[in-house]
Amino acid sequence: MKQWIILIVSLVALLWAGIWQVCYLEKTAMYTLADIEYVKNAAINENFELARNGTENIENTWKNVELVWHIFVDTNEIDKIEERITMLKSYIDEEDKEEVIVNANELNRMVYYVVKKQKVNVENIL
Repeated sequence: MKQWIILIVSLVALLWAGIWQVCYLEKTAMYTLADIEYVKNAAINENFELARNGTENIENTWKNVELVWHIFVDTNEIDKIEERITMLKSYIDEEDKEEVIVNANELNRMVYYVVKKQKVNVENIL
């Protein structure tokens, strides 16, 4: 009987940790995605000063979540996101509207992909 209780408690703890992880990643990704969308809209309107402020927001948001994301997410994925943030910032400094939009869309896709990849479903298990 004691073994069954330990097994059930362990399974519940494991499920709770997995659900918490996905919820945390989704919540923090939403903040980052909102900042990316802000930068993209500023670039579309050719307001590069607002876009610069937006990249500062992206960097601040990313610094706040990066440590926890390192625990749950593959380091290569995080490195790619950081590289894309740096590229986005450089294109904003150059005031290259098209490249800012392309990189913002790619950064958006990468963040969304990381969260999707962490969810437990049949596709990710197989």
